[in-house]
Amino acid sequence: MNKQLNPLNPISYGGFNWWEVGGKTCLAAYQAKGASSQSDAISNLANPGTYDLSLILGTVGWSQSLGFLFTNSGAYTTGLNASSVGTVIVSVLCDISAIHQSVLGANDTTSGKLMRIRYDNNTNLYLYNGGTSNYNTPRPADIDGVWCMAEEKMYLDGSYIGASSGGLKADYPIYLGAYNYNNTSTFQAMNGSIAAVAFYVEELTPTDVTNLTANIQSI
Repeated sequence: MNKQLNPLNPISYGGFNWWEVGGKTCLAAYQAKGASSQSDAISNLANPGTYDLSLILGTVGWSQSLGFLFTNSGAYTTGLNASSVGTVIVSVLCDISAIHQSVLGANDTTSGKLMRIRYDNNTNLYLYNGGTSNYNTPRPADIDGVWCMAEEKMYLDGSYIGASSGGLKADYPIYLGAYNYNNTSTFQAMNGSIAAVAFYVEELTPTDVTNLTANIQSI
């Protein structure tokens, strides 16, 4: 069972951390909102000393009240290969005035392997988690919230919204605030903020996603 945390401190109450899900392996968890500093925000809370975030493009801002601040010109690399991730969950605030922005992802166009969350300023929200066939939905009027991709299943604020066809994911590191294009360049940097994000080996169940979403919303 997940426990909610003091948002200003990643140390848990009762021995549980917000990213912990029973029976599931969290590869990396980053809490930017409420962190004591940006250097703490880029640290992997789930496995300290591994997969800390590092800049791959420009600069990324930070505030304790919002988390990482992206302005279409900066991005982090997680160091985590998309092929090793079954579930990703991220809390995001977006500026939808700019077209084609990616919250995170990695793309191998040669082999057609892809993981990405992308939105545009017109009508669409795209979620890809394997292959090139995405889940494409009319963009909600307000897309700020907690987005989750559990293999091919897609969730927004803990509610199931649809699925892609699934498939293989890129053997490239996942970028945060943009997406990794063929491991050669950074594409579609976002304008907005990310409060927290976590990556898991396994596919989380709907109950897992609901509980984890509540934890993240409490940050």
